[in-house]
Amino acid sequence: MSAKKAAPDSKAYYSVGEAAALVGVAISTLHSWEQQFQQLRPIRTFTGRRRYSEHDLEMCKYIKYLLRDKRLPFRHAQKVFDSYYASTQSFRCKTPKTALKLLSEVKERCNDAQTIARIEAVKQWVATQEATQTATQ
Repeated sequence: MSAKKAAPDSKAYYSVGEAAALVGVAISTLHSWEQQFQQLRPIRTFTGRRRYSEHDLEMCKYIKYLLRDKRLPFRHAQKVFDSYYASTQSFRCKTPKTALKLLSEVKERCNDAQTIARIEAVKQWVATQEATQTATQ
């Protein structure tokens, strides 16, 4: 019985070399972008190695698009990038409370009964996780 190898794009995290290859830039370019774009912060292992998530890769691809495809001057590309990612930050859930708030907002706009039931199930799960987390602290 042979185990199937996972597709390269199905990994949770990528090394800096894998990320550079997937984005199509040099490793040094990724390192430079980390210094110049505050939102690009791959996690680091306990040994200091960078690990890029799918979200990090998407940010890198967008930076590459702005700088190389659109040929924007660097400062302008930074402003466009900052503006784009600032607008998406309102959808990020940093705490269970913000997740519940976002789910409530989505539920209010939804008309589909099955989707509303799923939202309620997720809300209950998040609330349970929050209560468990609070109880263990």
